[in-house]
Amino acid sequence: MDQNPDFDFLRVTTNRGKSDYQALQLKFERPLTNHLAGLVSYTLSRSMDNVTDDTARRVMIAGFGLVPSDFDVRHQLAGVATYELPAPVRTGIGNKLFRNWALDSIFNARSAKPLKFVSMFPTSFGIGYLQEDVSQRGFPLYQVDAALRRKFNFTEAVALQFQADAFNVFNHPNFEDPIGNDLVVGTPFFGQSASMSGRSLVSGGFPSFYSFGGPRAMRFSVKLVF
Repeated sequence: MDQNPDFDFLRVTTNRGKSDYQALQLKFERPLTNHLAGLVSYTLSRSMDNVTDDTARRVMIAGFGLVPSDFDVRHQLAGVATYELPAPVRTGIGNKLFRNWALDSIFNARSAKPLKFVSMFPTSFGIGYLQEDVSQRGFPLYQVDAALRRKFNFTEAVALQFQADAFNVFNHPNFEDPIGNDLVVGTPFFGQSASMSGRSLVSGGFPSFYSFGGPRAMRFSVKLVF
């Protein structure tokens, strides 16, 4: 059928979108006791839907059956620990040098997210994008960060903290999943990863660390705490 000259773009929208998320979440938390504190969490989950990640100019044609969501991560494990190192001596210069030191560590790991491959075909309204039924997984991610810090207390409310951070201690490569045109069947870089995962700062009750991505890196900092 010839394209209607009055309409250069056509999109059909229905109310058949569905999603289903189920998860088992476990957490163990240890408050600061005997100089040691820690938190470990694990999530076993499944996210299914029939709505794909598309845009107004790149509309995906998919069926109505539930398939793994774009963000479906089946396993996710995270842990954080801090240990206040006891001073080897109680008095003298040795106590002044070795007291108030602490070790911190963060561990993150997750299984791979699904990849949804796409085929292109011509239509009267331009190029159409068809989501294939086959769904494969991308790259899993894991990383360990660590820090060594020393605090100098001036008063009960004011302190100066020196800290050395090591991001991605084991220098484990974490690859970015193929996205965009890399998942279109027939393109030169089909299914290939072109970059490493990016970084983003995360923070919480423990010292700040960077999330997944990048080679091993070191950071030294001085912080005034008040």
